[in-house]
Amino acid sequence: MHEKPQFKAHFNIHIVGDEKAVFLLSELDYYVLQGRIYCLLAPLLDGKHSVDQIIDHLAGQASIAEIYYALALLEKKAYITEAGGDFPREQLAFWSALGVETPALLEKVKSNPVSVISLGNDSTGTLLSILREMQLEIAEKAELLIVLVDDYLQPELEELNQKFYREKQSWILVKARGSIPWLGPLFIPRKTACWQCLAQRLQNNRDVEEYIRRQQELQSPVNIPQGTLPATRALVWNLLAVEVAKQLLSGQSLFSENKMISLDIYNMSIESHTLVKRPQCPICGQAADIHKAAQPPLLQSTRKLFTFDGGHRSISPEETLQKYGHHVSPITGVVKFLHNPVEADPFLKVYYSGHNRAAKYGNLAFLRGGLRSQSAGKGISEMQAKAGALCEAVERYSGVFRGEETRIRASYRELGEEAIHPNRIMNFSSTQYLNQELSNAREGKFNQVPEPFDENQEMDWTAVWSLTRKKFRYLPTAFCYFSHPENKTVFSCSNGNASGNILEEAILQGFFELVERDSVAIWWYNRLQMPEVDLASFNEPFIHEMQRYYCRHDREIWVLDLSSDLNIPTFAALTRKSSGGQEAIMMGFGAHFDARLALIRALTELNQMMPFVLELENGKWGEDIIIDNVTLEWMKQATVANQPYLLPHSGKSVRKAGDYNDLSGEDFLSDIESCRQIIERKGMEMLVLEQTRPDIGIAVVKVIVPGLRHFWKRLAPGRLYDVPVEMGWLPLPRLESEMNPIGMFL
Repeated sequence: MHEKPQFKAHFNIHIVGDEKAVFLLSELDYYVLQGRIYCLLAPLLDGKHSVDQIIDHLAGQASIAEIYYALALLEKKAYITEAGGDFPREQLAFWSALGVETPALLEKVKSNPVSVISLGNDSTGTLLSILREMQLEIAEKAELLIVLVDDYLQPELEELNQKFYREKQSWILVKARGSIPWLGPLFIPRKTACWQCLAQRLQNNRDVEEYIRRQQELQSPVNIPQGTLPATRALVWNLLAVEVAKQLLSGQSLFSENKMISLDIYNMSIESHTLVKRPQCPICGQAADIHKAAQPPLLQSTRKLFTFDGGHRSISPEETLQKYGHHVSPITGVVKFLHNPVEADPFLKVYYSGHNRAAKYGNLAFLRGGLRSQSAGKGISEMQAKAGALCEAVERYSGVFRGEETRIRASYRELGEEAIHPNRIMNFSSTQYLNQELSNAREGKFNQVPEPFDENQEMDWTAVWSLTRKKFRYLPTAFCYFSHPENKTVFSCSNGNASGNILEEAILQGFFELVERDSVAIWWYNRLQMPEVDLASFNEPFIHEMQRYYCRHDREIWVLDLSSDLNIPTFAALTRKSSGGQEAIMMGFGAHFDARLALIRALTELNQMMPFVLELENGKWGEDIIIDNVTLEWMKQATVANQPYLLPHSGKSVRKAGDYNDLSGEDFLSDIESCRQIIERKGMEMLVLEQTRPDIGIAVVKVIVPGLRHFWKRLAPGRLYDVPVEMGWLPLPRLESEMNPIGMFL
């Protein structure tokens, strides 16, 4: 029990005798103590009376037991504290409200000095004065060091971080200059993330600056004028001093627990950013454990809990956002933002996300394309669209080569049967290789042709697990990951890349994407007219609402059944302008064991395109909206008259909801087994590469089935020619020269 108790400094005390009540008023709240004993005690709880003196003073008015009980209750509820400390009353009130006990305050101040150094243009004098005004102790060597910088990527910070990590020196990084100053995070060696973890994220989020730095071979960050006023700098110093004091005295601050803050001077808003401690960090992580030999994916039986929108999931979209939303930040995130481009449109549920590709752009054209490249999410609900955008951005981020991936060095011939020839997956024809230069000058960015593959060339190879053979096979790392330097003869692509809350969920998503694009390729390049789908037969309120929405925008909408010999429901949803010259035709695709979900995926993907389509219809046909001339030409010139395969086959019966069997089960693992069996019955092999990054947590995979076709323009022999004949859609295989000259551009 306190020796000389007093009410905490942040309370103003009012005694209402008639009501036998004591009111404790603070800035943020109030408390009421009811009872005669509290009215008697309140005037004496001033820090000047000991407990014995209080008992003597109240002799005859209250028993000793009553007094002790009341004091114990007040102490338990943290209403009173011990007298002591020579801080100004307003400072005591501040710390008291944060839960710092008065006697401990002075002791904490003396035992927790702070030091300051500057690596930039800001001197330390002003900040030191402000810290002293906060009653903080200053020392040349202290457990907490504040480091002032002009840029969080200054070269000297790398060596300083290593030194502080070895010496177990805690430190706070601060940039007071610019219109958006940064404070924190607090680095605590062996506990929090380190500067190297932060630098990796910062570099990846500075696309333009990093491009310029590499092109000009600069060692330091690109210098950008940072608008600063003396008043704004003082604002940052004062905010920093408060947060440093809070951290030292209460353990609570805006930059504790792997947090940093940005202060927008123009609108006076503060945003918090989470910094993830990277297990693969070469300084504070376990990099040696990360680079261990490839392990087979451990697949487990898991029941599905969410099956309504977007696909089968182990948790709801809301739970996904809550669990992984901290990865969204333009500073520390792997996803720069989640943005609804059509907030004013209540129907379209679409979100864009700025994904952090970390691509090393070779020229300005690729840089511009990368800057405009965005991941997207769609769905019936806004939460599904938002979660989808987040997960797709993480998928793209995880698929970028960073040098930390497990791989071996060999040539194709040296690996022998364990290797899969990249031509079996990329499926470029000999004619395409022969005409590579001419083709690349004519085609869009998605339909470029690589240089011929050299089987004797040593390169990086990545182990991928064969679910069919139960063993590892090898594929060129340049195929498995984006931005690998050995990408002249082997191209990467996102086909089969997928993310999920669990590994099994991601594998299913990746597999259905392979099926979807295989079916689209067969339809598109053969220019086949396929059966129409009766949308009304699905009795889905969302579909009825969508039809009304498109009608209001003077657009028709229809769906084709593209299901192939794999017997997995696959659909193409199409829309065109009903009147006027330019039809601006756009498409969306979907595949799933559940025909309803396949249809919803195709329709919501079409909705995902609508913000872009509506902007074009409003006259925004310029480069700022789109840079691919092939797509631009399609939107301007394509009509159902000159592209009749876009229309349903008039001689084939319309497909209804009852025509489709739901092939899905209640467990993810059983569905994966069904996928494998379907592929193996067609003489193909199902492979999986896990790309999950240890610092993210969202499961990411690349599913690979050599033989299935991408919907980009890759015209080698195989299913593209054989399936239409097998299904009775064509009497004979088409010649390569008869294939659709327009490459798929989505």
